Amino acid sequence: MADLHLVTGARGVLGRAVVARLLRGGLRVRTLDLFRSYEFPAEVEQRIGDVRDADAVGRAVRGAHVVHHLAALLPQKRAPRQLMQAVNVGGTRNVLDACLREGVGRLVFASTIELYGARPDLPVAEDATPLFTGEYSRNKWECEGFLREAAEDGKISCVAFRMPMIFGPGFYHERAMLTLFDCIRRGLPILLPGDPRVPFTGLWVDDGAEGFHRASTRPGLRWLAANLAVADAPPALQLMRDFAGAVGSRSRVIPVPPLLLRPGVSLFKATGLPVPVTRTPPELLDFIFTGGHYDITRARKQLGWSPTRNCLEMLTETYRWYIENRRVPPRERRLHGLR
Repeated sequence: MADLHLVTGARGVLGRAVVARLLRGGLRVRTLDLFRSYEFPAEVEQRIGDVRDADAVGRAVRGAHVVHHLAALLPQKRAPRQLMQAVNVGGTRNVLDACLREGVGRLVFASTIELYGARPDLPVAEDATPLFTGEYSRNKWECEGFLREAAEDGKISCVAFRMPMIFGPGFYHERAMLTLFDCIRRGLPILLPGDPRVPFTGLWVDDGAEGFHRASTRPGLRWLAANLAVADAPPALQLMRDFAGAVGSRSRVIPVPPLLLRPGVSLFKATGLPVPVTRTPPELLDFIFTGGHYDITRARKQLGWSPTRNCLEMLTETYRWYIENRRVPPRERRLHGLR
């Protein structure tokens, strides 16, 4: 009988792709999430539960050979610090404790590139000193710490993937990008904040899912922290121009100089309020001055993983999915996990 893989947070953008990839690999899949999904085929065993509930987590983990832990509160949710700590750190502790009790062989964890912070020294490799952005990135770093300790003590094998914004079908959580898509659709001007030369990055969702599949089946791993991202990181201005052209939009890209933005960024960071319209968390605003580019050599060498989409393809395919699905009724969007 095929190994059983548990996926927490399975209704999210990446979670759905991970479930699909595991099924294609001939594996049995169980999920743990707050709600059921009618998108999953009948062979997926769906469990309802909250990762803060140790008993629910324990029942879900029982019998699993590998656990993929994706459930988390993202910074876009603007949740109180105590709640983020309870879900992101407490929930991960519950998952790890259950894995250790049940003798799970490997835990694959969704971490974040946000723990590197916004920095000019690019591309960023995994041994860079963390600079953090806010509570979410600190949560993930804390989790990596106790997962690594458990792995190095020989209790379990753990892999942590540090990922940027994930694009693809189901993309719903980043209002700034959805606002950009709407401007592109209408042919409106695109205001590009920050230095137009900064590199743009992301991760195509199926490439992320492939990373989780490889991490779960690769022998000989004890502890691995690796970046997953597109291989290229083109200048933001050129990418946005190419993107508009690729989808046939008349939109012009208008850079907004950093000098005009810094006072506003400082104000939002001081008040802790999200940016109007886009609802961008203030702790992420510094990325408009640095962009992001992440070294993926470790994933290439240790997992044989490579991205299949470049930045332009990633944006174009996500945009086309969004245009086809933006008129889905609210109730159906919720059932699909499209908040």
